Amino acid sequence: MAGRKAKPIQIKVLEGNRSKLKKGILAKMSESEPEITPVALIPPKYLSKDKVAVEYYKKIALMLYKYGLVTEIDIDMLAVHARAFSRWQKAEAEIDTKASMLYSPGTTGYVTHNPYINVSKMYYKQYLETGREFGLTPSSRGRMILDVAGKKEDPFEGFLNSKTKCS
Repeated sequence: MAGRKAKPIQIKVLEGNRSKLKKGILAKMSESEPEITPVALIPPKYLSKDKVAVEYYKKIALMLYKYGLVTEIDIDMLAVHARAFSRWQKAEAEIDTKASMLYSPGTTGYVTHNPYINVSKMYYKQYLETGREFGLTPSSRGRMILDVAGKKEDPFEGFLNSKTKCS
């Protein structure tokens, strides 16, 4: 499917309604979207053998839960993100223990790249892509406006949204 990916209404609101939708339309869209409440997420069982992934999962799930950006539906995607992080770290550790260029034994005797470099790139790319979905990269997070301290009424915003007409 071509075009931009659809964003949940909650993300649109956090980004500050950059599409300039009227409050009424935004409210109707919000009502039509299924109500999913944030929950504390326990790492899935299939992640339990990977301690690095489990620790990272707990850390990120707690941060996302704090801002109401993760629900029980997101468990598997968050697990993919945590596992990609863990595997990327393991590949980087392998690169650190060996040289980036390896001697290829056999008939050719050529020097080749360490295969863990490609593995590291692959998992880092997956880590970044899944992180963007949760707003974990600086650029995706920069588009969000998180109101942690409580919403303050802006008088100018109230004026713009009022239905009174100027004569």
